[in-house]
Formats: sequence, structure tokens, C-alpha cells
Amino acid sequence: VWNRAWLLLVMATLLFGANGVASRLAVGRITPMSLVFCRWLLVCTALSIALRSALARDRNVLLASKWRILAMAGLGFTGFSTLFYMAGYWSTALNITLIQASIPPFVLAGAALSRKVRVTPMQLVGLVVTLAGVALIATHGEPLRIAEIQFNPGDILILIACALYAGYTLALRERPAVPPLVFFAALAIAAFLTSIPALCVEIGIGRFH
Repeated sequence: VWNRAWLLLVMATLLFGANGVASRLAVGRITPMSLVFCRWLLVCTALSIALRSALARDRNVLLASKWRILAMAGLGFTGFSTLFYMAGYWSTALNITLIQASIPPFVLAGAALSRKVRVTPMQLVGLVVTLAGVALIATHGEPLRIAEIQFNPGDILILIACALYAGYTLALRERPAVPPLVFFAALAIAAFLTSIPALCVEIGIGRFH
């Protein structure tokens, strides 16, 4: 399984899709930051226990990159998840899931602008097709009237979340030289820590449940 990238990517896509459905099911049952906080608390607790020896072994390497890890987790995990679950209050599960197709174009554009990566003609074709699909979804099937149509607040939140996740994806190229699961465990711990301030705000304004 681990040597088949296409299979892993399909599995990841299925999980992303299920997450979109879950964000709609959560509306009225648990608030966005409560969900984000509980999610990363469970993940970082499980991984910290399972990988405690590996985390201890690579502790110095991870600490040397602590600000990068905090930034990546804060934007790509906490920020993305928060906006994702907030979007569930306005958008449909279909919109939430399909608008995530804007992540690859964001990554491609970011790689070309920040890293001077050469964009191939086929990548440009894929970029145009993907953006056209996103426009079709966001404008409810009438892309030519995009200037006249008021965007659903949830659709806009998802687009912002996708931009954050694209930034996280680009930053992966400079991740610390540690095993993937160890790095993910460090990101999960950082995501848990960065979710605490937003949870406190949610509690403070009386929206917590």
C-alpha cells in the first residue's frame, strides 16, 4: 500500500470528502472551534503515545524547526479546519467538498511565483479546467454572471481555507528531515496548541457548545 502513491491519494480524497459531510452534520451539534480542538487533542494524544520514542529521538530536530511547524500547523491544520467547519453553516456538503478543487491551482500558482517552478502546458490546462469547475460551483451553474452573483459566505470561507492549505503544502518541501509520521505528530501537537486561543475566543463570546 505505502508504495502506491495513486492509491494513497485516492484514499486521502475519500477522507477529505467524508470530512465535508461531517462538517455539515456538526452544525448545531458542536461549534467549529470545539470540533477543531477536540479533533487535534485526540490526534496529538494518540500519536504522542504511539510515537513517544521516535519523538524523543528527533526532539532536537523538531525544536530547531518549531516556528515553521507552528506556522504550518496554525495555517494548514487549525486555520483550514476552523474555516472549513464554519463554512458548514452556510455551504452544502457538495460545495464544501468540490470547492477544495481550488487547492491544486493555488499550489501551482504559489510554486510558480515563490519558487520559480516552470509550469508546463498541461498543468496550465488543468489549472484552467479546475478554476472553471470551481467558478461553476461557486456561481451555482452560471459562471458568466459571476459579477452579478453574491457569493455564499461559506463558499468564500472555503476558498480562503484552500489558500491556507496551499501555503502549508508548499512549505512541506522544507520540512525537517524526520520520518513522516513523526513530523505529522509534531504538526498535530502544534495544531492542538494553536487551536486553544480560538477556542478561548469561542467560549468568551458565548458560542461554545
